Amino acid sequence: MWCRSAEQAIEILEKIREITRPKSADDYLFPNVRDESRPMAATTINAALVRGGFNHERLFRAHGARGTFSTWAHEQGFTPLAIERQLAHVERNRVSRAYNKAEFLSERQKMMQDWGDYVQSLSD
Repeated sequence: MWCRSAEQAIEILEKIREITRPKSADDYLFPNVRDESRPMAATTINAALVRGGFNHERLFRAHGARGTFSTWAHEQGFTPLAIERQLAHVERNRVSRAYNKAEFLSERQKMMQDWGDYVQSLSD
């Protein structure tokens, strides 16, 4: 099911697609520099932050942005289960996981647009 996501994210992903030029739908949008058949290394974003001069003390890790988002989303009053789904977390309780297949797509769509607007407002 297609759902409109944050306008800012779509714009950025379209620009990235122009740079990486995936040849098919199976290709990675963020390929490994040494082997395009593999995804980008998990440490690439952290290394880019250091090389770009944004993290010379190496105190920030890209994974920390997920915590920042989660905190913001909870403070905005979004449903905790919708936040967890957006972070691609799975229910730990096997019974709940087996029965609850809710994806919270409309709330997640609003959440991501609000997040995109918030992040953009930080640079305005």
